[in-house]
Amino acid sequence: MRMKAFRTSFLVFSVVVLPFVATGCGEKGPKTVQGTGVVTYKGQPVEGANVMFSPITQGQGVAALGKTDAAGKFTLQTAQGKAGAVPGEYAVMITKTEMVPTGEKVPKPEGGTEDVMINKDLLPQKYKFASSTPLKVKIEEGKVNEFQFNLED
Repeated sequence: MRMKAFRTSFLVFSVVVLPFVATGCGEKGPKTVQGTGVVTYKGQPVEGANVMFSPITQGQGVAALGKTDAAGKFTLQTAQGKAGAVPGEYAVMITKTEMVPTGEKVPKPEGGTEDVMINKDLLPQKYKFASSTPLKVKIEEGKVNEFQFNLED
């Protein structure tokens, strides 16, 4: 289970942090433009989903992130927290997980036991990775970069 958590953490680091570091953006970073959107699943807004924009072509764009609110709305920011996203073409990954017990118990150092927990995906797996997501978008300067993502099984 720890290996799965490590792989997930490594994947997020690889997709979000490394492309940003590799761009060598300097102190102020690259110019960004506003990027917003709405995520729905089975016709309902998705609250608490992580939305990640990953550049399709290395060096053209910088990873951007957002988190959906109760209405499914998100606003993008770069990994450094700068508002917006750098113009470019992106694969869009959308995930939402919750921790659930496996039914196994493990001893606690201070005595007693606790549940072994794992992450459970609440959205279809195809939206989880850049290699499988069907969601592709273009962020453009001088345009309204507002996206509607209607997720399906």
